[in-house]
Amino acid sequence: MVPVPGQAPDRAGGFVTTQFVLAVALSLVLFVMLCNAIVYQYARGVVRAALDEGVRSGSRAGGTVGTCEAAAEEVRRSLLGGPVGVHVAIRCGLVAGTVQATATGYLPGWLPLVPDWPIDLAASAVKEPFTAPPTPTPPPPSPASPAPPASAAPVGSVPAGASLRATSTVGAGA
Repeated sequence: MVPVPGQAPDRAGGFVTTQFVLAVALSLVLFVMLCNAIVYQYARGVVRAALDEGVRSGSRAGGTVGTCEAAAEEVRRSLLGGPVGVHVAIRCGLVAGTVQATATGYLPGWLPLVPDWPIDLAASAVKEPFTAPPTPTPPPPSPASPAPPASAAPVGSVPAGASLRATSTVGAGA
């Protein structure tokens, strides 16, 4: 705006800047809240995968509640480390022939306006029975079958002076 001599300057131009700053700030707050919701969905998927891996390893033959908890914690720690996953507790148990894993806790909100996101998930798998496979024992040698002589020719070799003759049985019905 070009100043006119003898006229007071217009001071309303700075008001648009304040509106713009407030609109951008509100947009950024909404963007952070949206990102928080996306991270919550990711964290929920990680906890679900950790529970599944825990019950999978605990339900194997020879698996224990300890292997269930260790496998679940390893997945949670590797995919959801840092301050996001520290408030989630994973527990495993053996109930009526099934391995059950539960995750309880919360995921903290990033802003004071965003509430904490609760987590309460469970997974289970049937425990495999542990039966030791029988150890195979070779059958004893039969006394009726003699051992091959040590001077015998190897299998597939042709003695000197012998000839090979091939016969075919294809189309033998004619």
